[in-house]
Amino acid sequence: MGKEIDDRVFVTLSKMKIKPTQGVKEILSYLSLKKCVASNCSSRILKALLKAGGLNIYFGDKVFSADEVKKPKPYPDLFLYAAHQLGEDPANSLVIEDSEVGVKAAVSAGMRVVGFLGGSHITSSDRTKLINAGAEQVFTDMKQLKSLLINSQEEKDFSFPSNDVSSPHGYKAKRASMVKFQLEARGICDPNVLKAMGTVPRHLFVPQEFQNLTYADTPLPIGHHQTISQPYIVALICEAAHLSPTDRVLDVGTGSGYQAAVLSQLSQEVYSIELIKPLGEQAKELLHKLGYKNVHVKIGNGYEGRAEHAPYDAILAAAAAEEVPQTLLNQLKLNGRLIIPLGTPFNQYLMRFTKTKDGFKEENLGSVAFVPFKKEGQ
Repeated sequence: MGKEIDDRVFVTLSKMKIKPTQGVKEILSYLSLKKCVASNCSSRILKALLKAGGLNIYFGDKVFSADEVKKPKPYPDLFLYAAHQLGEDPANSLVIEDSEVGVKAAVSAGMRVVGFLGGSHITSSDRTKLINAGAEQVFTDMKQLKSLLINSQEEKDFSFPSNDVSSPHGYKAKRASMVKFQLEARGICDPNVLKAMGTVPRHLFVPQEFQNLTYADTPLPIGHHQTISQPYIVALICEAAHLSPTDRVLDVGTGSGYQAAVLSQLSQEVYSIELIKPLGEQAKELLHKLGYKNVHVKIGNGYEGRAEHAPYDAILAAAAAEEVPQTLLNQLKLNGRLIIPLGTPFNQYLMRFTKTKDGFKEENLGSVAFVPFKKEGQ
């Protein structure tokens, strides 16, 4: 039965033309790094698939399938076989995978692995699965992947820090990689934001069990059904606020305190408010311990803002409301900016409201996914 299905798939693929992900041919034609394709499907199906997409010319005979390996399961055997055929040490090899099982297999084989997820249907949970499986980063944009591979070629390594991430040098290198491949590659260009993101020790703001994932391109749980936003989102929000060193900022939703720490590098005073008392108290203690003296944390209802320190040059909210809270708009200075996610759990957009003498200018900054904005008592 299996052979009959294989035959049908092969015949169908042999007659097809498939349009590969945009930009993949450009990357393959540019790279001089040794490269191959390895898959658990049969050799002839894999080769037919590559030919249908016009990608076979980039790999030649470096196409390896499970039926070439005596023990194709578990999957690591296939990756090890492919590395051997390329004449490469598995520890110096990089695997690009789109499946959870493939990522786990590459990790088991002792290889470095990044995830690549293409398509508009991809969700944050898909990215999280690959990160939890062991991917060091997950890309959803071909430009990001191209940047990583080109730098790998030019520097003769994969631009990843040592596995010893417990050392300050290891975390510093990870932050530098995060800034380059997650922020700059996506268009974050404010030098002050990039400097702040490369300086603040994000790993200290997440639970210890997730510290190895701190600088990955994903949100992470911080307890109490809350998350720390992925680095790119924090940078995007901070850049959208157009902050200056003399600004007074309201940070709604302290969470772990990470965004407040970043904001402290970009403004004069940061007033933060957190509804969940244990989170707020923990963030307050950590921020004080780390020396962020211009951050002032209060336990309270974010919908109310902090009127005692208003008006603000900028207000940044870290949770999604269905409607913009009027109380927050009221606490803005003239020309002040409110950055807030709006919408339902499956349909959210990051919005910027700028207070002008004629009212509020409204701008949509793109689709996002945040935890809900909770009111006191919810």
